[in-house]
Amino acid sequence: QSDDERRLAASLMLTRARYEAYTTKGPVIITGDFNSPATGTDSGAYQIITGQIPPVAINQTFAAKYAVPDGALSNYTMLDLKAEAPRELVSGQYATYTGFNAPGDASVYSRIDFVYGGSNGKWCMSLRSSWRRPSSDPDCVHRTATAYRVGSSLTDDGVLASDHRPVFADITLE
Repeated sequence: QSDDERRLAASLMLTRARYEAYTTKGPVIITGDFNSPATGTDSGAYQIITGQIPPVAINQTFAAKYAVPDGALSNYTMLDLKAEAPRELVSGQYATYTGFNAPGDASVYSRIDFVYGGSNGKWCMSLRSSWRRPSSDPDCVHRTATAYRVGSSLTDDGVLASDHRPVFADITLE
């Protein structure tokens, strides 16, 4: 998969996510292996889905099927929930992709698996296990990213189950 193909995929996902956010008026969460790091020369998909650069042109049939009225959610993006969780509750490993390399060989390690939340509501940082509106932000009423963690892909008997590590985000939806 090339960076151009990943950029197109991110543009399609962003279009569909915006449509779902508009039609359902609810949160949109996208998770998965995006094969696009947050930085670097092949980070185009990450940059598109998080709104750092504009989407690329997409198929007009798809665009028409998932269109929203002009001006509706015009600045809609997906937020990387690692950045939305309180720093002290971000834990585990950094890399989500490790390959099937020999132990200690981190040459291919990267962060390409993500949990995103739609920007159609505020993602409020919270240290509480149960959500409550922070008094400092009366508009913070929809969603809370309370923790983020990258786990291990080793099984109990030491076998590497995957070349990707699991990514967890604890969120509260109201």
